[in-house]
Amino acid sequence: MKYTYWLHQKVQIDFDEAYEWYEDRKTGLGNEFLNAVETKIAEIIANPAYFGSKGNPKYREALTDRFPFIVVYIIYPKTKEIFICAVHNAKKSTKRKYRNP
Repeated sequence: MKYTYWLHQKVQIDFDEAYEWYEDRKTGLGNEFLNAVETKIAEIIANPAYFGSKGNPKYREALTDRFPFIVVYIIYPKTKEIFICAVHNAKKSTKRKYRNP
């Protein structure tokens, strides 16, 4: 059975902030960022246990390609669900990195 996923309500804020920042630097770079995150989420869904934990063992972290952003998530194996709690800038404070469902 394939995993499904859902996003923390504040993940959209993460996306919007990063998208705007990259788009302000260069037109089209925001879309490249979104594609990198979507690709990483697809990798997580295909093999959720592949990526490990860094700071908190409850959460797993997957670094996006090309951009310094980490997709932070929790696996629920019994229900085959993944909760994505943050798309976090790896260069910023970890305050918003670990969010509960």
